[in-house]
Amino acid sequence: MAKVVLIDLGDFSHNEIEINLANPLLPVATPLLAALTGQVKSNNFVVISKGVLGGKNGIGLSDAIVSAVSPQSGGLIESKIQGGLASALNSIGVDAIAITNKAKSLTGIEVTERGFLEFNFPKAKKLKGVSVWETIDQIRTENTLVTLAISEFGEKQALGASVVSDYGFATSQGGIGAVFGRMNIKYFSISGAINQAISPGVKQITDKYLSGLESNPLTKSEHDAPGFGIWANSSLVGYMAGKNFGKNLPKVVDTFEPKSFLPYLKDDGAKSCPGCPQNCLKSYLTKDSPVDGGRQHQLSITALLSQYGEGDVERLIDFNSYCHEIGVEHIYMAALLIQEKIKPKKSITKMVNKVANKKLKSGFNQIKGMAIPPWDPRGNQGLFLAMALNPSGPRYDVIEHDIDFDPDWVWSRHVEFGMEYGIPKGGLPLGTLDKRREKSIGDLWLLWSALDALGICIYAAPPTRELRSQDILALVKTITNQEINMEDLFNLGLMRLAIQREMNQRLGLSAETDTLPDIFFNKPVSSAGAKLDGAVVNRKEFLQMRSAIIDRLMWTEDGGVDKTSLLWQNCLDEIDNIRSKIL
Repeated sequence: MAKVVLIDLGDFSHNEIEINLANPLLPVATPLLAALTGQVKSNNFVVISKGVLGGKNGIGLSDAIVSAVSPQSGGLIESKIQGGLASALNSIGVDAIAITNKAKSLTGIEVTERGFLEFNFPKAKKLKGVSVWETIDQIRTENTLVTLAISEFGEKQALGASVVSDYGFATSQGGIGAVFGRMNIKYFSISGAINQAISPGVKQITDKYLSGLESNPLTKSEHDAPGFGIWANSSLVGYMAGKNFGKNLPKVVDTFEPKSFLPYLKDDGAKSCPGCPQNCLKSYLTKDSPVDGGRQHQLSITALLSQYGEGDVERLIDFNSYCHEIGVEHIYMAALLIQEKIKPKKSITKMVNKVANKKLKSGFNQIKGMAIPPWDPRGNQGLFLAMALNPSGPRYDVIEHDIDFDPDWVWSRHVEFGMEYGIPKGGLPLGTLDKRREKSIGDLWLLWSALDALGICIYAAPPTRELRSQDILALVKTITNQEINMEDLFNLGLMRLAIQREMNQRLGLSAETDTLPDIFFNKPVSSAGAKLDGAVVNRKEFLQMRSAIIDRLMWTEDGGVDKTSLLWQNCLDEIDNIRSKIL
């Protein structure tokens, strides 16, 4: 039974409903979003949710999702937030909070463990134009479990505005901060007592993960300082992106050293996600960094390092920190700096402020109106095929990156682990999109869709980290008392993607958006002596593989889903069930 809190900003009402899903592992947010689509004026709705395993205080159980209709793409956007949000939702016994319509003026929404909800207009009014971090400073109390907030850029509905949770966790893509601004939501908070209990079964799996951590070079590199994201400095041309993907990587990438971050380490990540000992998101502080420097993420490092050519460690930290402080997306800001031809200056603040209210122009390389994550599609053809088709746009976390199965660049262990998901014994070379990839792309995409549904963080999960398939099934068993197999897991991923696909079609997104910019089909990578010299996406192979994946997912070529399939009938039943409860 899923518990949903419905908040209507139009009349300031709220109520709780319980929804009995036929598939109890399906996150209630997915059919809820579909039920709201077309029913709420101006698509003024946002859903804050967790999966059925989210917030249970074990390894990788930290994912929450904030969902809305993206002002960038016009379609669905789901943005994961790590940190304490899933744990806070779990502590108050809520699976999803759906906020609809628009408040008459800027407001704050405060939820407590007793189910009490307050719309705080006076406090929000005083915080108008205030940065995210100052807002959080003003509203946090000793009982606050989590806060979400926007800055003036969200209030002004800047397309790249993000929603930031507790200083250093943020919606990374899609412009959800602009949706908050349009609905007049300045902040959202949950207060109460954190549930720190961990079940014996979850503890056993967590301990097993930790016992294998040292033997896995990837998880070890993320657990140890400098930690997650800092290792992503590979200058392999064709893997990381150059400036607007039309130029090669700046030379600064070759000289960048991850260990350069170590003198600025402030927090080793132990407080990043409740109950998770992976500690992959660490905080760094320079003399100019306000509050705590923000959690360093791979996206912020690679976006400015590879695409913009900024190699000064302090400036990389300050870029990450400032984007969190003022609530703007790192990928979008890096793209705007390139588009607007902003030359590096002394002040990161001035650079970002100058472009924050801009939008990507039609000629700038993008997918579904969203800035492309800082890896090159010509080198990551499996990843970017999934990005092109993904209903939520070019999310960086759709499937595992191609480099993790390249025989020349990764550990054989990853290839071995990936064989369960269609990776051949010899691995899959970067820059390829051939018949060998058909099964692997489908399997990996469905796997990560299912993990998102359950609320499992991909940075602890298969196929490259130490949570294995049997561990995922065991977590489901120990937390929900349900016995499932891998087919059930894949079907869960299928259902989630089918509902998202249909939602996008209702929002007007056609199959024409399921592609890459022409540059990736027409212009090869060029850099003397590099492994990926000459790499280009073969359009014929791309289209053939796209059709194969569409068939695998039971979608249709026109941008919808196969309405005759039993899968869709099951999805429709779940949507109709929710619609009858909320309308």
